[in-house]
This record gives sequence, C-alpha cells and structure tokens, in this order.
Amino acid sequence: MIVKRGIAICHYNRNRLLKQSIKETKRTCPEGAKIVVCDDGSSTSTPDIKKLCIEEKVPLIIGPNLGVTQNKNRALFALQDCHFIALLEDDICPLEPGWFELYEQASLLSGVHHFCRAGADAAILESPFDSFMKSKGLTILHNKTIRGDFTFITNKIIKNVGGLNSEFKGAGYSHIEWLNRIRLAGLVPQHSAALDVKEASVKLKDSLTSKSAKPTAQTEQEASKNLEIFKRLCQNPTTYQEFNL
Repeated sequence: MIVKRGIAICHYNRNRLLKQSIKETKRTCPEGAKIVVCDDGSSTSTPDIKKLCIEEKVPLIIGPNLGVTQNKNRALFALQDCHFIALLEDDICPLEPGWFELYEQASLLSGVHHFCRAGADAAILESPFDSFMKSKGLTILHNKTIRGDFTFITNKIIKNVGGLNSEFKGAGYSHIEWLNRIRLAGLVPQHSAALDVKEASVKLKDSLTSKSAKPTAQTEQEASKNLEIFKRLCQNPTTYQEFNL
C-alpha cells in the first residue's frame, strides 16, 4: 500500500510569507509529498501568486474570498486522496526535516487522528497513554484551547467527519466545532481538548514577528455570531459535515 502524504498551505494576502512557507515546506517535507497552495481570493497581486507557484512547481487553488474556514475546506478537498494531511497557514514555517514524519509516527502509535499546534496553556500529563508515547520518544502536549494555524490529520477524519462547518464566517469556533465532531467519531481521546507532539511542534515556527492586531468591531461581531452558531450546533451535535464548497 502506498501511503500518500499531503500538505496544504492556506494563504490570504501575505505573499512574502507565502514564498518563505513554500520554500521551507518543500525543503523539509517527506519525499513525494503532495503540496498545494490554497488562496482565499487574495486582494494582493494574483499574478505574483500564480508566478510564484509556477516557479516552485506547486499547484495553486484559487477561490473567492470566503474566509479561513472555507479555505481549509478547499485544502481538505484537494488532499482527500492522501492518508496523512498537514494544513499550514502561510505564517507557519517548517524549520527542519522530520516534522511531518513525527506527527505521522505519533498518529500510528496512538490511534489519534488529529493534532494541532500547542498554545501557551499546553501541559504534559502523567497517564498510561502519555507514558507509553514518551517511551517511544514522543511527548504529548495537552491543550485547553485550540490554535488553528497548524493541523495534522488522517484521512479517516475526512471520510467519517468531513470538513469544517461552512456556517462559520471569519475566525473563531469553527475548529473547535470540528474537533467536537472528531471526538464524537472516536478519532481522538475524550480526555483532552486538543493534542500536539512536542518533538514535532518545535520544528515549526511562527513567521509573524509583529504583535497580533487588536480585534476590530467587525472581527468581534464575527466572533460573536460564530459563538452563537457554535452553541446551537452543540445542542444538536452531528458527526459528519459536507464540504459545501
């Protein structure tokens, strides 16, 4: 059986970061991995993005500006024939080879089908599961909150859970709702909000050096609407969600 590996770089209006992300992803990814760039209708120069992807020999998927949730659905749809899948936002840059293989190894050893980048509140727990993984040279980080800038999944999630819910607009709550469905499907442990692998995560860096922008009235309104959608969906949870691209 040929194990296919797929990596999507999700991009919007950050051409400089995209160039670095493509080059470093190509340099550090496993040989033969399928790499695609998904552009969410950038208002920056589209010809420059097309030229860059042609030069780097990376397929480019361009769609209308529908937000980060739908752009990740584009990526999942494009990589649905792959068994192991990594979704990187364009400000996440691999530092050295081995990051993909470590997440893959962790998934095969643990039966966990979803990992995401650790936040500041991540902790290392002492449990039979954690001790077993540690004996294999992998330290599991348990997150209370979810960062959406890097996600590693297996194809089982696409087949059994589908994509992110397209009701969510802008940033906020779509990844949490997706993970809830992944948990309902039995593809991650029940005891933690989200998991990361320390030895793999340290091989990734955040390319943005500036401080995060303060929330605007628009982003606060989007987050408020997304919270209401999240609460409603939690009242009647389902497992599978079509891509609805």
